[in-house]
Amino acid sequence: MRKVTIIASSVFMALSSGAMANDWYDGVYVGAKMGASFIGDTCLTDLTDFEKCDDDDYDFGAGVFGGYDFTDNWALELGATDYGDFSSSIQSPPLMIQNNLHSDVEIHGYSATVRYNHDLTENLDIYGRLGASYMDYDINSNMISKSSDNNWTAVGAIGLAYNVTHNVKLQAEYEYLDDVLDDSGHFVSLGFSFTFGDAPMPPVIPVIVDEPDEPEEPEVVLTDVDLYYDTDHYELTELHKAELDNLSIYLLDNPDVLVDISGYTDGVGHADYNLMLSKKRAVSVARYLSYKGIHPARLIAKYYGEQNAENDVPDQSQRVVTIDIRNK
Repeated sequence: MRKVTIIASSVFMALSSGAMANDWYDGVYVGAKMGASFIGDTCLTDLTDFEKCDDDDYDFGAGVFGGYDFTDNWALELGATDYGDFSSSIQSPPLMIQNNLHSDVEIHGYSATVRYNHDLTENLDIYGRLGASYMDYDINSNMISKSSDNNWTAVGAIGLAYNVTHNVKLQAEYEYLDDVLDDSGHFVSLGFSFTFGDAPMPPVIPVIVDEPDEPEEPEVVLTDVDLYYDTDHYELTELHKAELDNLSIYLLDNPDVLVDISGYTDGVGHADYNLMLSKKRAVSVARYLSYKGIHPARLIAKYYGEQNAENDVPDQSQRVVTIDIRNK
């Protein structure tokens, strides 16, 4: 367990600095897991017809892992796992010279796997991992002369991951090891992971026109929300967040609707600046809804600048983000 503890300390130091993550870290994730290990046979020597091996076949284990999501579905993952401490003893007839043979084996694994994720629902994924693991054995035994041993083995796993937020996932996993002490190994675990980076930005559709026209009406409007802003501001206020929290509950209960998010400004200031300000307002709303669990593919952010402004007089009714809900 000592080897994994050292690695875990490094992982959690990195996790604690997650708020400092830059774009370079986007897609990088780290995590930890705990569970139960099952090994088919931990006796380290062949038995005669007169001997019987009494061995442990399970123990508790723990591990850390980290990886990189290089697409929405595929990732490369590295892991270090302490599978536990397994003891065995050989019972021999009393007249045999050696009738007190015993061993104690601590099993570690260091794996490299390719991971594939598939969405079952908006927040629940099923995934599989396939690759190889380097198995390292610390041996304390009077059965054999070795104090350590190692081998490579194929490893495969299948699991479920639940997205608590964009950054935090909970997971349950079953892992199969093909060759552990010349038998198979199994590890069932619960764990969590933290992914660095912001939620994916929803698609932003710039709309730039010479003459002020009304934006196209959504196909079927089910409800709408208007968020008003102070001059030259795009940050969400507590009142904005309260309205978006209520809206997110509706959206989670109705996964088959889309969200049109349109940002506007009044006519005060330069038109190019106002266009970018309206973009920031629309994107901040989309990011917040994504953070609340709404899939980015459902969020369509648009920005119109001062398109609807009637003059260059400050007017809060024109400094607005409109949110329209429609059927797909």
